[in-house]
Amino acid sequence: MPSPEECFAAQQGPLTCVAACVVMIRRWRGEATDEATVLADWGAPPFALPVHAADHGDFSTLDPDQPTDLELLRIRASNGWVIVTVMLVPRRPAHAIVLVGVVGVEGLLYLDPAEPPRDQPLEISATSLVKVWTGHTLVAKPR
Repeated sequence: MPSPEECFAAQQGPLTCVAACVVMIRRWRGEATDEATVLADWGAPPFALPVHAADHGDFSTLDPDQPTDLELLRIRASNGWVIVTVMLVPRRPAHAIVLVGVVGVEGLLYLDPAEPPRDQPLEISATSLVKVWTGHTLVAKPR
């Protein structure tokens, strides 16, 4: 499997974070692709993860305020890659990131298509993630 750094894809437009995350998932699965290919298949954003990404993984909605759901997310992230959506600024579009692993008891590693590649993967505490996480997850299917 390629490393997170090898799979990183920067989003090319202001609303293409989901497409960039799907590119990262495809690269993780060993597929050569880019954002233009995803956009050609899906059309223009915004995208609904449960509709467009069904062949890439299993979509579910969890409750960020439930400790058992957060633990389930950590388990999923420790076993593979997970696209999650976060609401970083109220009344703005949600943003997608890819969880790529766990660090210790509280930390999660993630790739953010809106951040510079040199900083990837980034780390966030579970406590901080819960404050911005929408509860939407897409657990990626490995190849």
